Amino acid sequence: MVMSDSKFWANEDDWFDDAYGYVFLARALKAAGKALHPAEWTGTEPLTREPLSDLWFVVGGRKFLQPRSSVSGPSVAEVRRLLLIYAPEKLEEQLSTNAPRLQPLRTARDASRGSATVYGTPRMELTDQSWIDGVEVAARENERRQAALDRYAGAQKFLKEAIRDGKLKFVLLPLRGGQPFSPPMPAEWWNVKDVSNRFYKCQMDPGKPDSPHIGGDRWIFVDGGDLEKLLASISPVVGSGMPISRQIADMKIKDPSLVRGDIAKRFPGLSEREFDMHWKRAAEALPDLKKAGRPRKSLQ
Repeated sequence: MVMSDSKFWANEDDWFDDAYGYVFLARALKAAGKALHPAEWTGTEPLTREPLSDLWFVVGGRKFLQPRSSVSGPSVAEVRRLLLIYAPEKLEEQLSTNAPRLQPLRTARDASRGSATVYGTPRMELTDQSWIDGVEVAARENERRQAALDRYAGAQKFLKEAIRDGKLKFVLLPLRGGQPFSPPMPAEWWNVKDVSNRFYKCQMDPGKPDSPHIGGDRWIFVDGGDLEKLLASISPVVGSGMPISRQIADMKIKDPSLVRGDIAKRFPGLSEREFDMHWKRAAEALPDLKKAGRPRKSLQ
């Protein structure tokens, strides 16, 4: 699985707008994740770091703690960082027993001949007990990270299979925008084992649709109507199975006094951006919703 571009996924305001009934793939991914995992989904799954993999080794199906000297420097630093965050009271450090003493050069001539050695400055390290405590914290963090990555991969798989099976049409848009969307592209382009590279920045190259490399010269969008139907089939927020945009329109028809804020409160499982996506589709079918943005101030 290709890890995502953290800068891209952390700056949602920089994403291309949904337009003409199409939803940007990144927003579709978040909506799918929320529908599949309504209680657990945080929205930060694409930003999840990989679990620490070199703290243990396995022999005969049993897991054993690696000697600290066999653990990579970045992993050692990450264990310390996690301990500082989650159990700072257990963080104790000592002068490294392996740190060589500083020995000054004798003369410039000695330096040029290499006959004297300058060792690095002494460094601090976790005590043995703090290291054990830190590894325990890291083990719990690994479980959290893996669960988040599993949710992220599940949302990717859900969208991939829907596109591949023709249930969710997709189109492409040049990176600079300012041009029409493409016609619906071939569903069989998604009949590949791994599509995580396409979710790296939600791009692909139509000239090389089966490329395993990240990036491309087109943004990926999906059909908003198809997406709503898919989400309606799995999301408990929808309840009756009716598309959310249809529910929004029906609420306004039954009670014309409702404003956007009133309706939004009836979908507590949706983020503001997710609700906005459904609101726009509802407004296309019921123009009166465009006037329901804010309640009117009463005249006194």
